[in-house]
Amino acid sequence: LILVQDTYIALSKIGEYNFKNIKSLKIAITGSVGKTTTKDYLKNVLSYYAPTFAAPESFNNELGIALSKAQISKMDKYAIFEIGMNMKNEISNLSKLINPDIAIITNIGEAHIGNLGSKKNIAIEKSSIIDGMSNNGIVLLPRDSDYFGLLQNNALAKNLKSITFGYSDKSDIQISKITRGMGRVFIQFRVFGEVFETYSDMQNISIINNYLPVLGVAHILNYDLNEALKNIVKSIT
Repeated sequence: LILVQDTYIALSKIGEYNFKNIKSLKIAITGSVGKTTTKDYLKNVLSYYAPTFAAPESFNNELGIALSKAQISKMDKYAIFEIGMNMKNEISNLSKLINPDIAIITNIGEAHIGNLGSKKNIAIEKSSIIDGMSNNGIVLLPRDSDYFGLLQNNALAKNLKSITFGYSDKSDIQISKITRGMGRVFIQFRVFGEVFETYSDMQNISIINNYLPVLGVAHILNYDLNEALKNIVKSIT
């Protein structure tokens, strides 16, 4: 036992001390829904190739990130964080604690609209995940969102590269076809023009949306997307 004046400050210092020596590629995920599912899918894919840390459960606030930073190992090639919010400027502050190399915004919904006042304000808050990123970072954006233009403009203003995902034909990564049969859902994806196919026993189509940013990260890292899809399927069937 170590007696300290403030346990959170002490934990934060331990986390910072550990984190400053970590060379992991850092990936941060935010969004109104799908953060934890996307994080779990991404860990399943990346850990196939290299040691990967992912924040336990929903460690998506200041305390959770401090705990996560204290737990990452020097052996981890990848570190995945989940970032949540309850109030304005929270995501920006959490992003600056992580300094992500890659950021994912899963979607813009109405969660916490009572605290932020409007869906547009939620979009602005979610886009602030880029605040802790350097200019050579990459952000993955939901192309189907009503606030896609706002998200993209904020990324461009910081000179970040963006990759888009969704159902829209304009998406870099797209769900192009879904069919049901034999108790399964068969999905066709288009990733920068290349077609990939897989299946899932999950009938909830919204869950399948979380495949898209995972494929985006696998593409960025030059991993085999057919292999990535197999590992996503393994994690949910």
